[in-house]
Amino acid sequence: MLTSSFCVAEISAAQNDSTRYAIEVKYHQGIVVPHHTSMTYLINDYARGGEINLIRQRHKAGLWESYLNRPETGIGFWFSSFGRPDIYGEGFAIYPFINFRLFQLGKLNAKYKVALGLGYANKPFKVGENTYNTVFGSHLNAYVGFGLRLDYPLTERLALSGNFSLNHLSNGSARKPNNGINTATLALGATYDLVPYKEPEYKRARPEASKAREWIASVSAGR
Repeated sequence: MLTSSFCVAEISAAQNDSTRYAIEVKYHQGIVVPHHTSMTYLINDYARGGEINLIRQRHKAGLWESYLNRPETGIGFWFSSFGRPDIYGEGFAIYPFINFRLFQLGKLNAKYKVALGLGYANKPFKVGENTYNTVFGSHLNAYVGFGLRLDYPLTERLALSGNFSLNHLSNGSARKPNNGINTATLALGATYDLVPYKEPEYKRARPEASKAREWIASVSAGR
């Protein structure tokens, strides 16, 4: 898998140096994963929310993206409820992300997303007011998101997407209590390209092997 990921993806037609820009909007719904017993009795609803993502995809040769099959990069905004608004409130996050390619079947594109950014919880633990919330000890948190997605273009500007994602919000125990929260959600969305865009066909080729020689020596001892 690593070998194929670092192959150079060259456009089979004439060299394309354009940069693609798009806006994506998604609605998601799923569950809060109750990784602590207390959460099992408190959660009484689904996790619901959405995302807004600004997408960039560069095709110029020689960029780092060309060695990773030209992934999408961008900035996103995420928000979600956590199954008990009066205790856990809602969460918000802003993050950079990368959508890596997995495979393509005709017009259908499979990708996986990696995101890491800054999160905000609007109702953290507070003595005497919100003592049941052992999930967030502070307003500021770290956000981590992973997802699998399928994209299908309807026109040269509009595409539909379906997603499964795992999201985590926590302050890393910088301030307790901090059990953190995890959601598993399904999402439907639409992507609008600012300029008409048609997915090019790619021809993969291995990068040229270096002919330089390198000698590595190591010494170790143990008991």
